Amino acid sequence: MNADKTIPVRTCVVRDLGRMSYAEALSVQESIADERKAGLGVDHLLFVEHPHVVTIGRMGGRAMSWRRLRSCVRRALRFTSRIAAGM
Repeated sequence: MNADKTIPVRTCVVRDLGRMSYAEALSVQESIADERKAGLGVDHLLFVEHPHVVTIGRMGGRAMSWRRLRSCVRRALRFTSRIAAGM
């Protein structure tokens, strides 16, 4: 084994974005991703808190009716409430 191997150093910016909407946080992430795709900027580690959201994915809107989505959300909220209550 070659003991002279070096590991390249990479810069990573750590950012605490605090609390913001999901859309705002996504916009920040997309801006950073666009920079990286263009070969600009550095890696980022983002910490962010946002209100609860339900994401259904890029194709979810086509496959899921609003009625079915509401049902899933209700079940998820009940499940989350049980976890918070220690059940």
